Amino acid sequence: MPTMSASVLVVDDDASNRALLRTACESVHMTVLEAATGDDAVRQAVEARPDLVLLDVGLPDMSGLEVCRRLRAQQVTVPIVMVSGRADLVDVVVGIEVGADDYVRKPYKVRELLARIAAHLRRRSQAGPQRPAARLEFPGLDIDLKGHRVHCDGDEVRLTVTEFNLLAMLAARLGDTVSRTELLRTVWAHNLDVDSRTIDAHVHRLRRKLGDAGPRPRFIETVQGIGYRFTDTCAETPLEAAV
Repeated sequence: MPTMSASVLVVDDDASNRALLRTACESVHMTVLEAATGDDAVRQAVEARPDLVLLDVGLPDMSGLEVCRRLRAQQVTVPIVMVSGRADLVDVVVGIEVGADDYVRKPYKVRELLARIAAHLRRRSQAGPQRPAARLEFPGLDIDLKGHRVHCDGDEVRLTVTEFNLLAMLAARLGDTVSRTELLRTVWAHNLDVDSRTIDAHVHRLRRKLGDAGPRPRFIETVQGIGYRFTDTCAETPLEAAV
């Protein structure tokens, strides 16, 4: 397992679980913060700004889902990996819908969990797909690939790393239909043990943030049975600014 220079907030009310995860993360040279309650998790995530949050769903004061909602509402955009003993698909989709980037079911193998953490940290450090252009511009939408920022109709839209990478990939493939399988392989870069509804939940949340959730979307179209397409009705070609 490669070493990683990053900070991780481990949120779990079980002290033995926190100790296990601390040992595992520190073995690959990650700095570990700990929280046993949802309130403390929100406070530390906002104040310390860790590179990733490892969030158990079952907490004594509030659900991990509520913690995730509060973090996203306070513009915490770092990857959030939820951990839960619940295995139903609906639980996974709800976790993704409230802002999680990944959902790991208990019991899990520590090495697998570290591999998922490493994948999210790599994508965060890369800050989106690598392209020669610095930005992609469409009528009403500006995607700053180098600055990892998005403006829609003049207003900045706060996106998580996964949401940004999803939008950037679709926009870079203007007019092409991108399958859910390709999105999972490229944007997530590892095999989530869930079906295509996980991706659908991410797209739904992204559309809401872009004000694109109506019956006639401006930017992201659904291609039934296949995947999604960044619509070419908003512009004939994107305006690309050189590096």
